[in-house]
Amino acid sequence: LDMAAYQDSADRAKAVAEKAAEQKRAQDYEEAGNLEKAGQLDEAMALYRILGDFKDSAEKAKNLKAAIQDRDYGLAVAAIGEERYQDALTLLDSVGVYKNSQDLIVDAKTGVNYQSALANAFSGNLKQAYEAFTALGDYKDSAKKAEIVGNLSRAGKRQKLADGVLIYEFHDLWGIANLNANIITPVKYTKITFEPNHQYAKEGLAKVFISGGSRNSKYSWESYDYVNMHDVYGYIDMNGREVIPCKFIDITDFNAAGNCTVALVKDEYSGADYEYCRQYYGIMNSKGQTVTNAQWRTMGNSGNNDSRWTSKYSASGWDRNNFKIALPTFSSGRMKVQSGDGLWGFINEQGKILGQVKWKSIGNFSDGLAMVSENVKQGTGYNARTVTKYGFIDEQGRTVGEVCWDAVRDFSQGLAAVQLDGKWGFIDRTNTLVIPCRYAEVNAFKSDGTCDVRNPDGTWIVIDKQGNSAFFGK
Repeated sequence: LDMAAYQDSADRAKAVAEKAAEQKRAQDYEEAGNLEKAGQLDEAMALYRILGDFKDSAEKAKNLKAAIQDRDYGLAVAAIGEERYQDALTLLDSVGVYKNSQDLIVDAKTGVNYQSALANAFSGNLKQAYEAFTALGDYKDSAKKAEIVGNLSRAGKRQKLADGVLIYEFHDLWGIANLNANIITPVKYTKITFEPNHQYAKEGLAKVFISGGSRNSKYSWESYDYVNMHDVYGYIDMNGREVIPCKFIDITDFNAAGNCTVALVKDEYSGADYEYCRQYYGIMNSKGQTVTNAQWRTMGNSGNNDSRWTSKYSASGWDRNNFKIALPTFSSGRMKVQSGDGLWGFINEQGKILGQVKWKSIGNFSDGLAMVSENVKQGTGYNARTVTKYGFIDEQGRTVGEVCWDAVRDFSQGLAAVQLDGKWGFIDRTNTLVIPCRYAEVNAFKSDGTCDVRNPDGTWIVIDKQGNSAFFGK
């Protein structure tokens, strides 16, 4: 073995290895620079530290440490501003002693304690929350929250509605507290109902109820003193504000359009011991705005009631079984209403009266027209009499022609049967008589344009839309 040759080979191998190592450090140095340019300061500093004394790696690592410290300090300040106190503590732990970092640590720890107190309050751990808020002193709104939580801890019952919002009972009456808004209302409701699947809950409201008592003095039926007589209902928001005043004898949930039906009782006659009373219906929306006042004896599917004699001194109050109340239900944007004097009309979804509320009776729309009737005076003196006449109104509530028929039926195939002096004929949609009133009985026109009618002699025939005989009896 040639030792000289062996040594030469080893030296060359070592030189190759050293050159490769130098190239690797050069590549790592370049990579560290690229990481630094890309803003990946932590990764760049770690790589510079591994490079040790290669070029100016040590100096660059030192400078990056200072930059990272300044960056994390800024992020910690931002986290405190955004109330992310735990994140701030983690960042400040890596910052160490830098600027006013120690003061920020105190602020962040106080913030963490405040958020822990809130979490306890939201989860119902009121004792721990009260102690924590009290210990925080005048930090933020801790004193107010300690007051609210202290009051809630005395409640007999509590029910969570949302984070920081709950209803509470104290001596059989209920109130609402909102820790987010630092609001707690006095207890005054017999019951507060919140059912998440109901539309009112989706509107951000809770239903409230106040039980009535004996009536021992004269009150206005529409005043808030009405609670001294009868059960009343309303809706409150999550801050306890009465969006729908708690003065209605009944109230529905909200429909998809955000409207509810409300009912009031009003005096119509007062005697010595009894009052003649009637319930009236209206519509309000979830923002507390009145769509139509509670002025209708019947409104859509609500009503069908009679006035009642009610004792002024009865502890039982208004008979709730004497009427029915239903969600506001419109058909093609319209709803039937009946006024206090018993007359009928239509309103639209904005509560506007279509035409007039003046009809003795009113039907449903068919082919864009609805049947109406009114009382008409005929004759004079001893011969004077009142008769009921019928006609039609359009979808805007306007009368189509005269209200002059003794009876009418709904439109079918563009024609409606009308009766005059005991005989039947047909009118078109302009209220023009197109088939004279000469039949004893008629059916509605079918889709084939024909109609079965009975002559005065009792024979049945089939006619077309011009009144000509078709098929039978031709």
